Amino acid sequence: MGMEKKQELLNFLQTELFNPIINSPYASETLKNDFNHMLSTLSLFSAEGILVYVWNMLANDEVQMIFDNRLLDEGFSNYHDVVHTFKSQFTYDWLLS
Repeated sequence: MGMEKKQELLNFLQTELFNPIINSPYASETLKNDFNHMLSTLSLFSAEGILVYVWNMLANDEVQMIFDNRLLDEGFSNYHDVVHTFKSQFTYDWLLS
């Protein structure tokens, strides 16, 4: 369950969430810095830690509303879809498989 699962989680999050924001010419520097910092923090976690963080923090209703509004203001409309896909694809069953 080690590095392969962690890398799969990070690859998904980078491809679907972080890179589109970090590499966008339209995103503010503040948003880019926030997401760079979040990605750096997540990379320190284990696979289980990443799962717990995304499921409990990024998928939290209040946090989703804040991010949805903030990201919508900067032209990104798929945050909720990315979190939903993550939660559907990356479960504890997946982690333990």
